[in-house]
Amino acid sequence: MTMHVSIGVTGRSADLALWDKTLAEHAAAKEASDLYNVSVHDPLYEELKRAVPFPDLCFEIEALDGKITRYRVDPGNLQAWDNHWSPVIRRNAAAVRDAWLAYRKTHERLGLDAVNEESDRLCDAQGSIEAALIEMPAPDQSALLWKLEHLFGPAAWDGSDFSPSWCAKWMKVVMDDARRLLGIDANPLTAWSAEEKIAA
Repeated sequence: MTMHVSIGVTGRSADLALWDKTLAEHAAAKEASDLYNVSVHDPLYEELKRAVPFPDLCFEIEALDGKITRYRVDPGNLQAWDNHWSPVIRRNAAAVRDAWLAYRKTHERLGLDAVNEESDRLCDAQGSIEAALIEMPAPDQSALLWKLEHLFGPAAWDGSDFSPSWCAKWMKVVMDDARRLLGIDANPLTAWSAEEKIAA
């Protein structure tokens, strides 16, 4: 094997090793996120729903002419309706406010603010590794297939008839992978990336 071929193959082996390492990190991050949600986050939210269902923050008032007006109580301004001229509106707004405060009291008792933060942190960690994998040049066809499954496979549909849209940056990387790995000439020594060709 000539020197330039040896360098190219070595470079591809290093790319594959980096992909495998990052893929393993992604699997570990996903497992950690799923485990936390299943064992901590979801059971606490089920307990919250059983104790105090999420309140409807709106109430309706029917006028004498039959017209129905819908009012909303803002959790950030619970006293907004306290001085309204209508006792009916004040009374309904107070009922919504009390329901919201009861919900928040139970939410805080269960420590769900901290639980949400940890769930979000684990999700963000998984998402960062997923982004790194998508943006990393696929070292082989198996890696390209992983990207296609992630972007367009059943998990991406989430029960919908449509797949989500992706940013141009991700689509460019995947299309570059496809052109490089699925070209007419499938010889691995001629399917190198531009960087590998320069190194060779």
